[in-house]
Amino acid sequence: MADGHALQGAASCLIVSEFNTFDKVVKHTEIGGMDRRSEEQMRKLRKEWTDGGFVVLKGDDHKEIDRWILRLLDKKTRSDEEEYIVSRVDHSLNFDIPFQATNVVRDDLLHIVRMKMKDPNWTRLPR
Repeated sequence: MADGHALQGAASCLIVSEFNTFDKVVKHTEIGGMDRRSEEQMRKLRKEWTDGGFVVLKGDDHKEIDRWILRLLDKKTRSDEEEYIVSRVDHSLNFDIPFQATNVVRDDLLHIVRMKMKDPNWTRLPR
């Protein structure tokens, strides 16, 4: 985390820290180790995906993947695994760095979503 505190304890642990930026205090919230974005951040990410997601998507199933991702972005609460997918969406839309550099992130995102579409109980981590 930005203020140097490490997340420790059970997955249900909630940490809220504040740190100063140049013009405001930023609140950073972690639950179970994954960042939780605010509703405003999720609205912005959804718009960004709607505007630029087509660049990320490829293949015959792009419409289904797009719908699946939009449903995920519309959820009010998400599991840690869903938050990981949201982070992949966010990183895959980072067009400020060379497209080739985000290729692994995009491939990971598409693989995870395709697996989740086939089996909603599939997890990227061994149980």
